[in-house]
Amino acid sequence: MNKLAVFVVSVLSVTGQAATTLFDFETDALPYRVRGQTKLDTVPDFATSGKMALRFTSLAWKRGMPEWPSFEFKTPLRNWSGYDRLVVDITNPSEEQFSFAMFVSDSKVPFRQGLHYSFALPSHGWKRFMVPLSSFPKTVNRADIAIVHFFTTRPTTDLALYLDNITLLKKGETLPLPGPEFERQLAPLKRAQLAAREAARAKRAAAIAQLQPSGKMFVGYATSMEKILPRDGPLDLKPARKFEVSLARNEKESFQVLVVPAKEALRKVSVSVSDLKSATGAVFPRTQIDCDVVGYVETKQRPPYGSECVGWWPDSILNFLGPVDIAAGDVQAFWIRVRAPKDQKPGLYRGTLTVSADGAWAQSFVLTVRVRSFTLPDRSPLPLAITFAPHDHPTDETRAEQTEWRKSAEYPLNAWRKQKQRWADFLADYYITYDSLYHHEQPDFEILSKLHQQNRLNWFNLGYWDYIGSDLEKWKSKNLPRFRDAYTTAKKLGLLDHAYLYGCDEVVSNYFPQVEQAAAILKAEFPGTLIMTTTYDQSYGQQSVIKSVDAFCPLTPKFDPTKAATARAAGKQVWWYICCGPRHPQANMFVEYPAIEGRLLMGAMTAKQRPDGFLYYQISIWNSRHPITTGPFTNWDPRSWTTYHGDGSWTCVGPDGVPVPTIRLENFRDGLEDFAYARILEDFTVPESLVKTMTEYSRDPAELYAWRNAIADAIERGGTNQNKNKPH
Repeated sequence: MNKLAVFVVSVLSVTGQAATTLFDFETDALPYRVRGQTKLDTVPDFATSGKMALRFTSLAWKRGMPEWPSFEFKTPLRNWSGYDRLVVDITNPSEEQFSFAMFVSDSKVPFRQGLHYSFALPSHGWKRFMVPLSSFPKTVNRADIAIVHFFTTRPTTDLALYLDNITLLKKGETLPLPGPEFERQLAPLKRAQLAAREAARAKRAAAIAQLQPSGKMFVGYATSMEKILPRDGPLDLKPARKFEVSLARNEKESFQVLVVPAKEALRKVSVSVSDLKSATGAVFPRTQIDCDVVGYVETKQRPPYGSECVGWWPDSILNFLGPVDIAAGDVQAFWIRVRAPKDQKPGLYRGTLTVSADGAWAQSFVLTVRVRSFTLPDRSPLPLAITFAPHDHPTDETRAEQTEWRKSAEYPLNAWRKQKQRWADFLADYYITYDSLYHHEQPDFEILSKLHQQNRLNWFNLGYWDYIGSDLEKWKSKNLPRFRDAYTTAKKLGLLDHAYLYGCDEVVSNYFPQVEQAAAILKAEFPGTLIMTTTYDQSYGQQSVIKSVDAFCPLTPKFDPTKAATARAAGKQVWWYICCGPRHPQANMFVEYPAIEGRLLMGAMTAKQRPDGFLYYQISIWNSRHPITTGPFTNWDPRSWTTYHGDGSWTCVGPDGVPVPTIRLENFRDGLEDFAYARILEDFTVPESLVKTMTEYSRDPAELYAWRNAIADAIERGGTNQNKNKPH
């Protein structure tokens, strides 16, 4: 065990209050432990209290290195029961926003099951983090806190962070701001931050100045797999000459039209299309093409997974908004969604796409739509277990105001209920069944029956189950009657083939015997129902006591195709899922991540790795006070779970509670449609140039289009039977 000059508990008088400092790195020695490429030392730099701070350094991560460089302390004060906040001051002199987080636990509960907090680090700056101790799990004894564990994840460059003033506060206590010496040391960082921001803006302005507008505006093109920042951030616009789309019957495919004012602001800008016609005179009606305004959401801080930009991001697709104004220097995107009906005659259709604005010459372009000769299914080609159960996720800072907001009929959590059936239809358009992994009430069988009649029903949950504790009879009386009612109704309605029972969410190995005990009872009581879990059994039931679970669901980085094949040979299914993890280089669907990642995950990556299904814990965590009613710069809060942006939130609420899709939701569906192509032509492989591994893949839309179009060409050449489109 190493020693480091840190500090003992001290009591600091602050404005008449007594704050309890755990660590301020001034004197004494305290045991600590480091893991990975980690070094700790005390330095006279960026001290927010006293003269010394703790410097945590780690080398840039390379393959073969430990993935989580970390360090931890034993706490000098064990009883935290009288405190409500933990203060941590952190200075990050780098432009890079590293992933950095903390676990706190007692002497008995493993630290990874304790309080978890992710620090949204500043760039070229410092931040005082107030960690709410109300976030402790109930299993942790706050009178016996034993360990504080800090860690980062695969730093992309050499990392150096400065920590100081780790302090416990009681209700009403505050801390003074750092003194003049700290401000003096911080000044160069502020200048660097300002210079970086100004350089980015200058680069963007220069890029816009290089455009060659026609009249008063420049019109550009982007695929549906790109996110074009409207103001800050890098800019690489491709001029529009013509627009081309290829899609199967019963498929949707999109692209983006980008409009930039030449010098002065533009007013009432819109995009429209004509009917399209083939050489034989067949018509592709313009009513099957949507021209919607892309909406922007504003992030206020860097998320735990890092971001190239804090500010306005494209996300919502404002299907209710008419012509919009565009300020000078802004880039406005329009989402063009083409829908090919099932009975659309295959062929090549041509028409016109026109961009108009008040006081400017309209610009027209050739729009070509190629309709393939095969048809995609009405429901997902991949089994899905996805939660749509709107709720908010207040932080300690917003809890009081959000409690008040809940009283309003227009709060998104209330407003959507006016449109429940519309939401169910909307979700089905994206292959998602109106369902919840966690519900303890009966499924909505009216909606499920309607989806079944439409042949759009995927999987749905009969109810959430947990492992059995000390009282078996209590567990049975709590769970079996409600499951039996749902099971009986599903069987009567002919829906049982689509039903599952989900439970034991991310349960650790300590409880595997109790998981098995519960699963065995459910399997006997409800024959034919899939018993599914995200329990952390990385052997998928092959090397654990869990034998009665039918479907195991690991996080995508924990999905092992070889182990999955062994489990399948034993009659098991192996799905996969994402949530607030994984992070880059793995694919995910945060607001700031490239849009193509969601499409790759559901399409090419699924085709290559072949999980048996996909699970996602929630698509409707909404923290906005009001629905979106204006735009394109909206008042929708992109914060979802804790300080993440978009995790657990792929949808927004529009006027009067109507559904509003996001770019991420569009790419989710497009990926499943790509997978449907691969299901038709099972022997068509995914090239390594597109997806080599789950961490090595292309983010170039051209690579994805090349793979997708090659499959489509092969299907049309062979006239392949399309029955393989049925969910497997």
